[in-house]
Amino acid sequence: MNAMERSLARVEIRDTIERYFSAIDRADKARLAGCFTADARYESAGGTLDLTGAQAIAARLASGRFAHATHLRGNTAIDFTEQGAIADTSAVAILVRGPGEMAMMRGLRYLDTLLETGERWLIDHRRHITLWQSDLPSVPPFVP
Repeated sequence: MNAMERSLARVEIRDTIERYFSAIDRADKARLAGCFTADARYESAGGTLDLTGAQAIAARLASGRFAHATHLRGNTAIDFTEQGAIADTSAVAILVRGPGEMAMMRGLRYLDTLLETGERWLIDHRRHITLWQSDLPSVPPFVP
C-alpha cells in the first residue's frame, strides 16, 4: 500500500468509526450492523458485551437501553497489517437511561481490527475497554 492509498484508507477507517458512534447514539441497528463484518467479534471487560456477529452486536448495542447517548471520538491511531488495519480510538460516552436518572459519563478505549471488504473498511474484532466512569445528576435541558 503506497502513501496515497494509506491516507485514503485512514479516512475510510475513521469514517467507519464515526458511523459506529452515529449509529449507536441513534439506536440505528441497520447502520450499526453495517460497521461490522458478518462474523465480527465484540469483547468487553467482564464479558457483559461479548458478542459475535454484526446482527447480534447491533441488536444489543442499539437496543434502546438508553433514552439518550452521546459518543465523542477522540484520537484514533491507525496501523496497517498484512491482513488489514488496527485502530486504537479514545472516546467519551455520555449515557442517560431516562428523565431524572443519573447520567453515566465514561472514558473509553476501542481496540479494533478492521478488514477492507472492497466496498469499505469494517470492524472485524473490537475490544471495548472502559477506563473510567463518573455518574452525574441528569436534569431536563434548559435553553435560556
